[in-house]
Amino acid sequence: MELEPVYQISPFFIIAGAVVFFVLIWTFVIFMLFAASGWRRLAKTFRARGPVQGDRFTWQSGRFRLVNYNRILNITVCREGLLIAVIKLFSLFHPELFIPWEAVRNVSLTSIFFMKYVRFEIADGKGAVKVHLAAKVLESPHWAVRPK
Repeated sequence: MELEPVYQISPFFIIAGAVVFFVLIWTFVIFMLFAASGWRRLAKTFRARGPVQGDRFTWQSGRFRLVNYNRILNITVCREGLLIAVIKLFSLFHPELFIPWEAVRNVSLTSIFFMKYVRFEIADGKGAVKVHLAAKVLESPHWAVRPK
């Protein structure tokens, strides 16, 4: 009885395959969050044109529609509006957004599981995207003087 040869897969190919698989899954998940959160829609109208000067709040939490961004948002509040950016590790498909105050509607304060959030809608001409940001952004004097 003749035995068939046993083929061994090199550990290099196993590791390389696992890395490629992880990158593909990571890319898919980030894209799905980008689409489901409304970020994609907002980026068409409110893509940031460059950095802004203002009060910066790093590692903040927020929610766009039903997608939570826990401790991965950097928010700058300035006289003209809000700059919202996702940290680099998660920024694939998430360009920085600059939301002018004129697009911010229905602002209120809310609590979710003992955390305070400012809740508002971003109107883009086709509807609105509901957003919650950490209430810490209210500490900026620019927020207080925004047009109502």
